[in-house]
Amino acid sequence: MFRIPYYFFIIVSLFVLMISCDSQSESVVEEDLGPDGVTFSTHDNFVLNGRLVGEGEVIVVITPPLEKNQESSNHLDLLIDEITKIDVRVLTFDFRKIENSDDSRINDYSSDILSALDYAEQNSSTPPILIGSGLGGGLAFQTSFERNLLGVVMISPLLEYSGETIQVGTSKLSTPSLFLTSEGENNLEITAELFDLALSPRILEVYTGSDLGLKILGGQHVELAKSRILDFIQGCIAGF
Repeated sequence: MFRIPYYFFIIVSLFVLMISCDSQSESVVEEDLGPDGVTFSTHDNFVLNGRLVGEGEVIVVITPPLEKNQESSNHLDLLIDEITKIDVRVLTFDFRKIENSDDSRINDYSSDILSALDYAEQNSSTPPILIGSGLGGGLAFQTSFERNLLGVVMISPLLEYSGETIQVGTSKLSTPSLFLTSEGENNLEITAELFDLALSPRILEVYTGSDLGLKILGGQHVELAKSRILDFIQGCIAGF
C-alpha cells in the first residue's frame, strides 16, 4: 500500500496555516478601519487611513485637526452628521505620522490634503468641496489653487505652525469660498487677508466672542455656523 511521506503532511499543514493567518490579518485590518474605512496613498508613498460616509455624488473633504481630542472629535462628528443629511458624502482622514523627519510638516500636510482630494475625485464624477479649520483652513486656501473644487470652507484659518509659514502668494482665488471666524485674538486679521485674495462668490462671517477653529461649531454660534456651511455646500452644488 502506498504511503504518503510524513513530511508531506507537515508542508500541507504549514501552507494551510499561512493562508489562515493571511485571512485573519485581512479581517483585522477591515475590522480596525470599520465599515466606512478607506485607505489611500500620498504622492510620496504614505498610506493614510480615512472614513467615507453618507450617500450622494458630491464628496466633502474635511481636513483633520492637528490636535485631536474628544472635544474636537465631537464637533467634527456633529458637522459630519449634519452634512450627510443633505445627500452628500464626507471624507475624513488622518494626517501622516511623522517621526524624525527633516522635511517640512506644512508641505507634508499639504501633500496629504491633495492626496485626499485626488481620492475624492477618483470616487466621484463631480469635483469635491474642501473644509479646513485652523492650520487646515490655511492649507485649504493654499491647496485650492492646485485642484478643481466646487468650493472651499475655511474656519478660523491659520498661516503659521511650529515656526513655518504657509505661503499664499498674491494670486486671486476663483473657487467659491466661505470664511468663518470670530473676533478673538488676531484670527480676524488673518481671515480678512485671505478673504481679500478671494474672488466672488465669497462669504465672510464674523462671530462675537473668542471661539476659534472647530470650537465655533460647539460654541454659542454653532447653529448659525452649521447652517451657513450647509447653505454654502448646497450653493456650490447648485452653482450659486
